[in-house]
Amino acid sequence: MADVQAVLPGIHPTLRPQRSEPAILLRAAQMLAPAVLAWIDEPSARLDQIVSDLAQVIRPFNDGYALARRLDDVGYAANAELVEVLGEADRWASKAFEDAVKVWVVANGIVLDLPLGATVTTRRGDGVINGFLSATAQYVVAVTLEQRAMPGRGCVLNAEDVSVISLPFAAASSLEVPHG
Repeated sequence: MADVQAVLPGIHPTLRPQRSEPAILLRAAQMLAPAVLAWIDEPSARLDQIVSDLAQVIRPFNDGYALARRLDDVGYAANAELVEVLGEADRWASKAFEDAVKVWVVANGIVLDLPLGATVTTRRGDGVINGFLSATAQYVVAVTLEQRAMPGRGCVLNAEDVSVISLPFAAASSLEVPHG
């Protein structure tokens, strides 16, 4: 079993990681820093200092321009090229978040146990399970008629945010205890 703390110190071991957690934003800064170092193209530039600077200014959702402006405030001479480099920040933040969730799922032994076709209730309304994202412990729930008509379509929702209303007939009958 993977240990969440060993992989991402600062992530709660039993609660689903959140994109805004400092450990996730730091990991995103670590992934983005080599590209910023290449942009600086100066022998005295240090990767660890760039990571530290990025960690100060990176947010859960980023665009290159806003991030460049925040780096300007800590001494970088931002230009259009840096804005383009920093345009990848959101991709790295998403990757860091997804990686953290995957580690958390394994560490906590989370298994999706509702079958396709189960009727569930969610914060978006009642719907039918139309797909799975097992690695991140998420269900694809078809809430609208249009989504229900297309296999695999629907809202991607965390497993802990989905409550079963009823199981499809085949799944429900397999749970019955024989009488006798």
